[in-house]
Amino acid sequence: MEDIFGTNYISIYTRAEAMEDGELIDVTKQAKETGFKIPVAVTRTIWFDVIQPDEQAKTMLQFFVRWPVSIIQQ
Repeated sequence: MEDIFGTNYISIYTRAEAMEDGELIDVTKQAKETGFKIPVAVTRTIWFDVIQPDEQAKTMLQFFVRWPVSIIQQ
């Protein structure tokens, strides 16, 4: 496959394919609640290890997940 710049690719793995495969998780709805205006996705590792932790870790991690996002937006 060749793009308009003449670059040859062996294979292409699109964002849509990664979402279908479960490698990317769409968090656009949650991101919009914090002020993002563009689509946002996270890897399955971030989703399952950080954003959706077990019940014991949720309270502690909620602050640490949301706090950096609020700083980035400032």
